[in-house]
This record gives sequence, structure tokens and C-alpha cells, in this order.
Amino acid sequence: MCRSRFSISIKITLSISISFLLILVAISLLILHSINIFLNREVAKSLTLTRNVILENPGEFNSDFKENLEEIVTDPQQQITIFNENGEEVYTKNQLFQIPFSKDEGLVESQIEDQTDDDRGDNDSEKSVSRVMILRFRLPGGAKPYLMQIVQDMNPEDNFLRILCNLLIIADLIGMTVSFLFGMYMSRRILSPVNKLTKAARSI
Repeated sequence: MCRSRFSISIKITLSISISFLLILVAISLLILHSINIFLNREVAKSLTLTRNVILENPGEFNSDFKENLEEIVTDPQQQITIFNENGEEVYTKNQLFQIPFSKDEGLVESQIEDQTDDDRGDNDSEKSVSRVMILRFRLPGGAKPYLMQIVQDMNPEDNFLRILCNLLIIADLIGMTVSFLFGMYMSRRILSPVNKLTKAARSI
């Protein structure tokens, strides 16, 4: 009889713990997904803001675009590359990644291999991959149809998401432990009347 009560208690405890854990996991995934969407939107806003600032005076970039970009673009996480009509690199500010030329304009997210010192040598070490957001647009006006490419490094945002994910995993484990202890307490409370009836029946 004692073994039967223990088995029922364990089943009740596990059902409570699993239900609580599923709720915690669902909330954690929702938090991570929501924050990821928010960070992507903020990066897209930052790229669009840089583009808008550049397009305010596009005529200046036909001659002195290097000096103008040095003054306008101050974000160290943004790489700006200007291509000519033949797809040749004319100018690059903040060389973070080696991204090939493309005529496709607009906003796109991509995975890019990091440019490190090992890439330039003979050392065939593993290359790390970074998530980047790219905004390509054409500079209007002027004799030269420059195509500008702005790249935002997403490593800081991804590192933040990894830290947050680890914290949520720890919180879920703590929550599961608490729910297990709470389940044991509740199962004993639930089975307490049964135990009393059992003892009363035995005493008769």
C-alpha cells in the first residue's frame, strides 16, 4: 500500500513538474523570438538611418565621398563599401567582412565568414561565421552610378541572445526543481485524506 501511495505521489509530482516546465520553455522561446525580432528591426533602422543621411546630399559623393563618409558614418559596427558601374570596389570604410558585389538592392540578412589574420596566411584554421545585415542602394545623380553597400555586424546582438538563452535555461532548470518540490508537497497534501482513511480502516 505504501508503494502504491508513493507511485501515485511520483506521478502527480511529475505531471505538475512537466506541465510547469513546458510553460517555462514556451515563455523562454517567446522571449527569445521577440527580442530577436526587436534587435533585427533596430539594426534595420540603423542601416536605413545611415542610408538616409548619405542620400541627403548625394552629389557630394561624386568627388569627395571619402571625406564625407568619414564624417557622416561613425558606427564601428557598420562597414560601407562603394562600387562603381563595373562592380569594382572604389572605397571601403571599416573593413569587417569581405562581401562580394551584387546588383540586388534592398535589405537582406546573410551569414558571412569573418576576415581574420589567419585568412591571409597559409594557416588553414576554421573560420568563424557572423550574421550580418546588408543594405544595398544606388546613389542617384551624378555621372558615376555608384552602388553603396552598408553592412551591419550582428555579433553583439547574437552574443546578447546567447547570454540571454543561457540565463533562461538556468532559470528553467531552477523552475523545474522548484516545481518538483512543489509537486511533492502538493501530492502529499492531496494524498493526506487517503492516508487518514487507510489508517482508520486498518484500526477497525
